[in-house]
Amino acid sequence: ANATLEGIEVEAVYDSRFFFLRATYSEIEGTDNDTGGVAGNLFPNKLFVDAAVTIPSAALRVGARGTFADDFTQVDDPSRRRDAYNVYDLYAVWQPTVGPFDGLRLDVGVDNVTDEDYEVVSNGVSEEGRNYKVGLSYRISFCGSRVC
Repeated sequence: ANATLEGIEVEAVYDSRFFFLRATYSEIEGTDNDTGGVAGNLFPNKLFVDAAVTIPSAALRVGARGTFADDFTQVDDPSRRRDAYNVYDLYAVWQPTVGPFDGLRLDVGVDNVTDEDYEVVSNGVSEEGRNYKVGLSYRISFCGSRVC
């Protein structure tokens, strides 16, 4: 209830017709002002990178994401420590903007490709392992290209 939190979050994005890159870095530290110890259950220093190649003629974007987290040792109880982890995802998005499939979007991906066993918070429960996913959506515009 009486804590001081300090941290930083930095994000950089590059987006062009053929290439996309986003990187974020975050870290947070907390002090319990009553005890002088660490404040609660925070998160490790983390770097996230998302890179993709776009093929405009095919209305396709193919990419990979990586999350890289340090060991988390800022704890008041040794049982709350968490090991470092690296998680990698692969994905593709097909989204035509002209022709008979205009409005359709297909997302496919594999999260946690290497099936890394890791914990984000210290509750003793591992995060989801390798996960395959497919999403299909269709958007209908009732106004055409004008604003309704």
